[in-house]
Amino acid sequence: MDPTVYSKGFDDETASIKSRLAETTLLLEVLAFVNANISKCRTFEEFCFNVCGVLKKKLKFDHIYIWIRDEKNPDVLRLVTPDPEEAPRTIPLQLGIIGKTIREGTTICVPDINRNPDYRLVRPETKSELCVPLIYDNKVIGALNIETDTYQTFENQKAIIEIISENLSQSLKLALLYKTEEYFHHVVEHMSEGVWVNDTEERTIYTNPALQSISGYSAEELFGTVSYKYFDEKNKQKIMEENKKRKTGATGHYEVTLISKTREYIPVLINAVPFGKGGNMATITDLRQLKAAEQRLQETKSFLASITQYCPEAIVGITEEDIVQSWNIGAEQMFGFKAEEIIGKSIQAIIPKERLSDGESLELIKEARNKGLVRNFETIRLHKNGKPLNVSITLNSIKSHNNSVIGFSVFYRDVTSQKKWERELQDRFEKMQDAYKEMGRQRRQLDYLIELINFALTSGANKKQIATFIVNAIVMFAKVDAVTLRLFQKSTSKLILTAQSGVGEDWWSRKVSPYKGSLLEKAVEQGGPMKILDILSSPFYPMPSLARKNNLRSAFIIPLQVKDELLGSLILYLSPEGNLSVFDDEFIMIFANQAAIALKMAN
Repeated sequence: MDPTVYSKGFDDETASIKSRLAETTLLLEVLAFVNANISKCRTFEEFCFNVCGVLKKKLKFDHIYIWIRDEKNPDVLRLVTPDPEEAPRTIPLQLGIIGKTIREGTTICVPDINRNPDYRLVRPETKSELCVPLIYDNKVIGALNIETDTYQTFENQKAIIEIISENLSQSLKLALLYKTEEYFHHVVEHMSEGVWVNDTEERTIYTNPALQSISGYSAEELFGTVSYKYFDEKNKQKIMEENKKRKTGATGHYEVTLISKTREYIPVLINAVPFGKGGNMATITDLRQLKAAEQRLQETKSFLASITQYCPEAIVGITEEDIVQSWNIGAEQMFGFKAEEIIGKSIQAIIPKERLSDGESLELIKEARNKGLVRNFETIRLHKNGKPLNVSITLNSIKSHNNSVIGFSVFYRDVTSQKKWERELQDRFEKMQDAYKEMGRQRRQLDYLIELINFALTSGANKKQIATFIVNAIVMFAKVDAVTLRLFQKSTSKLILTAQSGVGEDWWSRKVSPYKGSLLEKAVEQGGPMKILDILSSPFYPMPSLARKNNLRSAFIIPLQVKDELLGSLILYLSPEGNLSVFDDEFIMIFANQAAIALKMAN
């Protein structure tokens, strides 16, 4: 397998797993905070302020606001968070991005507010905005508004913010009911977290359905019992000590293990606050899902670390400051440094001084930071003994959950032997070109090309390298504007574009094409090469738009066969000014026969 392809698939899968786990953890943390604060806050505004505070902390945005539709006047939106100070406290429903979000009930993402006619200036520093509707019982009750001082698309945050908003909507609606007699029952009975209320003697006086579900005990079974009996011996003392703190007015936030009715040990997070005179109330968050996610993450990390460590190719992890963080066995073998010799030190230890002085390394880092990935960059690196190595570098940026670059993974492939082969082949080309000057044209050209093909075969070239060589040889000696070589895949009856010259990168969009109905099939049926004077009007040519885009008009289609075995096709193209009569059919066919033999014999 191509190491670069392997690395990409590997990195993509790893990033996907980490991203899902990070989002799950973030969602659980936010929801736990929101549910815990419903019972703590004395006013709706206080609750909204605290919610925005935790969202700012978790999402890494400085400006997050909550707007609520006024129940008495539905055409007016009310800002229920205290900042920004210069902002109006109310705005009409018909104005701005916020009003549009609430009217339409859809998320609006504005990477550049200067390009959006709906934006109404509130903060002069604002550059971009994300506005998500808050929907409860199929009604839009308000909007969560995020503004930033930089231009951005919110691409990596939009999905998780929408999920948070879905869950936040219910909490906000419940918080609006805070002062009503229905509040406690309505909120607590429908919370996803468990609620446990104890009296001054630490006896259970209330549990909600969520806690009953977590513990496996009914409300009747729990009522009147001391809470700490449902925890293991290790945690009983901790629970008792924490309950004593509630009597002094202190709150608590800690993790313990609850024993269910079925004797299952369940990790839970407790947020406890004083209740009444000497009692306490706590929200109980089931951490099983989070713990399972953490376990899967740890297993994934161990799995990935094992693969990376023992991969025969060099894989190195570095920080933004060029400090080596990881160094696998492949890197030890390629560069001669043991992991303990270089981890914690600068990667510049393997970079030649001239490569540092010309800014190559800085440009690579800059490109990887901007594009995310740099593929197959060929350069020179140093072995521990000072020997230069020809390497191909693939550099991938590593990002945190908030999409900021925190480091880079570097994949090194030793291409020294490949470069040696290329140099030898080039030397051979140059020597034989000199000899060719003293020879005649047709027959001697052919002898030269056949000799080169034989040299390529004896040097261990594979099919792709031979195909590339054949195309380059045709371009060198034939007056053509473009050449393509496709290999025939018998198992699928497909033609695979393997080498080309003179056509644009868009040609690769048709890398795989069917043999059935192709020009090659027509040529094989008629028993030899086929010339098409105008491929744009030919009913058999499959890509007239690409040909027109690349200014190609006529074509010479040559089957590559060894006896009755079809290996592929060689197609020579000319521009509208070209003339197919320039081709020496006999010369081309002899060369094509030798090329087919070379392809059949190649690795």
